[in-house]
Amino acid sequence: MGGKLVNSMHILNDMVGDYNLGTGYVMNMEDFASDDDNDKEVLLSWGINSMYRTELPPGYKRYILLEAEEPVGLQTGKLPHARHEVDELVTVPWRLDKWDVIAHSQSPSVTQYFNGVYETNKFVPILQPVHPKWHNPAAEKKYTVAYCGGTHECEHNRIGDRWKLRRFVHTLRKFPDSVHISQWPAIDGPTQTHSCIPDAEKMQILNETKISVIKNSHFGGYSEAARKLPNWDKYNWTSHIDENWVPQLKGRVSESCICKNLMLVHRDPWNEIEHFLTPDKHFIYFNDEADLENKIKDCLNNWDFVQHIAENAYKEYIRKWCTSAFYDRFIREHEKA
Repeated sequence: MGGKLVNSMHILNDMVGDYNLGTGYVMNMEDFASDDDNDKEVLLSWGINSMYRTELPPGYKRYILLEAEEPVGLQTGKLPHARHEVDELVTVPWRLDKWDVIAHSQSPSVTQYFNGVYETNKFVPILQPVHPKWHNPAAEKKYTVAYCGGTHECEHNRIGDRWKLRRFVHTLRKFPDSVHISQWPAIDGPTQTHSCIPDAEKMQILNETKISVIKNSHFGGYSEAARKLPNWDKYNWTSHIDENWVPQLKGRVSESCICKNLMLVHRDPWNEIEHFLTPDKHFIYFNDEADLENKIKDCLNNWDFVQHIAENAYKEYIRKWCTSAFYDRFIREHEKA
């Protein structure tokens, strides 16, 4: 990684200011920022919709936004420019042109939608950056399988047999030394093993875990809201909107790669993880809770044979998407002449 870019970057805002939990803490981009006020090569901000309405300090050559709200923000039935939420960060009219790159870690399909409706190419899909320092090569894999996240979205998930997430989590309970890390104790009390723990503790647990279960989609209030959006029916992210179901890449993909977890990923209508990683080389799909149980058993019984898949994912992620690679591969790629 070249020193010039790293020594010339400032951070305006971070996700911690917008959210109380999540991967904002483990990106640790401040490790690569400059302390010199005169360095004005790159201004990096990450956060939610309010960043479009924040007054940016002048004089930088590049302005990069790592956006963290969509597709959840689309439940408002409004595109970002039409949202006028009250926020202390909202100081100027909505402007897209002040950003050179808007990196989206949540959904390549939604990224494509924004590029289409705004007639731009500034929205770029990425995997969520996580700092390499969170990998602990000395960790003993003492936990069998883990799921990180809450099951609160099930309130929007009432069609057919699609109460799947809660059933996935219950499947983990069949395995000794399984882990359910949740920030939602009121909802996940019966299944969670770790509640509201610090990110450092979460990452250590994942370093000590063999298998990570991941669902890269979201159920929410999308069905009616999406129909208020322009050209909503012309893009793939709305293919299951009648079920309130949309694609959403989880930060757990990045965390699992860093911690060398073998990822068992729910096969959904979008499979957006394939934009970055390859099935059977970097992760394994499962279809439903019965298939999940069988895949966990097979992987645990043949761990020496399958653990190379987790090693492959780690190497690919370190090479392309971890925090340090984010600068080399992403920001440098979009440098202005």
